[in-house]
Amino acid sequence: MPLKGASARGRDQSRPIADETLAVTDAAAGLASIPGTFTYAFIEVQDQPLRVRFLGDPTSAVGHFYAPGQTDVWNPVEVRAARMIRTTGTNAAVFVTYYVDG
Repeated sequence: MPLKGASARGRDQSRPIADETLAVTDAAAGLASIPGTFTYAFIEVQDQPLRVRFLGDPTSAVGHFYAPGQTDVWNPVEVRAARMIRTTGTNAAVFVTYYVDG
């Protein structure tokens, strides 16, 4: 079964096309440099915990909890809908790599 968000051909036939680092603050925000066309994004939370929502804005107590070092694969719909907020007094960093097939 392919990873969530990955194409049916699988990740081994995908190539990176762009990446970005997002500073996640105490104000809910989405990703800033989303390519126009991509197949999926590999997400890594780097240093501080955060919360994510795909339907509206998260708070420091509401949303999917992501711990430092946690990774995920999001499809284009999830990437465009994702809103993130830090859960502590320190900004979090998220590193994202965008991939396309072939």
